[in-house]
Amino acid sequence: MIIMFVVETLHHGFVVPSILRKKPEAVLNLAHSVIQRLSPFVRQIDFAMDWMNVEAGRALYRQDDPSDSTYILLSGRLRSVLNRADGKKELVGEYGRGDIVGIVEVLIQDPRSTTIMAVR
Repeated sequence: MIIMFVVETLHHGFVVPSILRKKPEAVLNLAHSVIQRLSPFVRQIDFAMDWMNVEAGRALYRQDDPSDSTYILLSGRLRSVLNRADGKKELVGEYGRGDIVGIVEVLIQDPRSTTIMAVR
């Protein structure tokens, strides 16, 4: 069973340089920086978050879904899977306890780039 917080996010018209769309490593560095600054704040606003359980084998969200929430994984494991144009699936990454999922798409206001599946 996966246990996590859901952080609802409002879009505030962020202007994101095109470099973030072209260079994923820049996006990951940005997300890492945001996460480091967000953690103490997140602990203080527990009242604004929702609890969520996702059973193994279920999708947290799917590729191309609208990006309206960020997730903080409290227990369990998630896998990020890319559905390629040729129909094949590619494992992009895994997330565990303490990881924040979905923040990049929310920041750049793009649809979900991968499907996130609960593993355990």
